[in-house]
Amino acid sequence: MSERRFPHTLISSSINEERSRAFVDALEAMAAEFDFSVLMQRNSDEISTQALPLAIHDWSLEEFIAEDGLPEQAVRRLIDEAWSLHEDKGTDDGVALGLSLIGIRPHIKHWWQQEPEGPHDTHNLTVYANEHLFEDEAVLLNEKVQKAALTMVDATKRWSQDTSFELGAEFESTLSLGLAGRAHSFTQPMGATVLPESGTTLSAGTMARGVAFVTQIAEPVLPQTGAAFGCAATARGYSFLSIHGELIG
Repeated sequence: MSERRFPHTLISSSINEERSRAFVDALEAMAAEFDFSVLMQRNSDEISTQALPLAIHDWSLEEFIAEDGLPEQAVRRLIDEAWSLHEDKGTDDGVALGLSLIGIRPHIKHWWQQEPEGPHDTHNLTVYANEHLFEDEAVLLNEKVQKAALTMVDATKRWSQDTSFELGAEFESTLSLGLAGRAHSFTQPMGATVLPESGTTLSAGTMARGVAFVTQIAEPVLPQTGAAFGCAATARGYSFLSIHGELIG
């Protein structure tokens, strides 16, 4: 740290007396011991862990974060993209950006893109979690991830359209079956859905209608090798969950 000097010549001649010089000397001593870079906080790298809650408030990021909070690395990503998050709210790009910052990939299909054409001014949103966001949770599609995804959609979606919502998991086939079984929740080959430790009903933010979740409590079920979503048969696998709801705009 460079030494900070406050020479007595900075004091106006009209008040350059012993008391003023003592005050300047005390200021110089304090400045020499303080790291002023902690006040910069221009990006997440300059923000300490202890200051993250204040940064969330200063960047007006509360609406993008569910009540369970987010891991530190996700919060830092939101801080670095705060301007874009606010600028792109209400657009597909805003939804995609927000979800990407919490490790989720969205697929949006508007009513006019559907076969057959869907109801006017509606769109379907399917999101795939591809990051184990909460390390303290045993499965990828845990309740915290559900809340995080819904809260982010609620904060970034286009509210002039009704939204139907589905949540699934995305995983690389290079994962071992043992690791995948512990880290992810899968769909059985015949389509029966298993979601460990899910909540029953969840409302995100100011959604007009809650989203009902599967309530079965069971171990994740891996598709058999060679099945439609078999790990050995595909370069990338997908696990679809029957988590449906309407986010009314």
